[in-house]
Amino acid sequence: MKDYKVVLIAFLAGVTIFSGFKYFAALKQRYGLLTNINQLNSQVTALENEKQSLVRDLGAVSQENLLLKDDLKLNKDRLSRVDAEFQAAQKTIEELNAQISAVKAENIVLTDQMGSLKLEVAQAAQEKEKLQARLSSITELKKAIKELRQKIRMAKRGIKMRTREAIVLGNRGYLIKDGKPTYPSKIKIEVQPLPSEN
Repeated sequence: MKDYKVVLIAFLAGVTIFSGFKYFAALKQRYGLLTNINQLNSQVTALENEKQSLVRDLGAVSQENLLLKDDLKLNKDRLSRVDAEFQAAQKTIEELNAQISAVKAENIVLTDQMGSLKLEVAQAAQEKEKLQARLSSITELKKAIKELRQKIRMAKRGIKMRTREAIVLGNRGYLIKDGKPTYPSKIKIEVQPLPSEN
């Protein structure tokens, strides 16, 4: 009885420690994800600001480009340089747009992961509460001990029933049944006629 209690208490303590470990691991992972999300959000904000600045620069370059087109005959070299700057700015904007799209996609993935982590944390908390309720309740401990004893009794009965069935069945007196020998080694039976009397 004492051994069962010690084993049960040790098992429940192990489960509680494991659940606590899983809970703290999930919290740590969640904290890491939140930190990554905050960093990504700050990067997105910085990229957005840079994009707006580039868009403003692009607007200025476009206005300058229009002025330069009016003065095309006077200053062709300057127009070529501005066109090159304009194309570089457009390429930079495209790259920034691609980076922003990638960051947004990562943000969506991280949001999904954070949702699943929240669910895992909630499940771990529920399991912990259930375990704490069982550990703190004497009636629950008695129920657990009773269930364990019933399982042990049922296992013992099953073993006894199988051994009884094997003993009772045996070979039922058959040497050959359905064309197959029931005895492990072959038995040879010879019948010889009696010598005739003359």
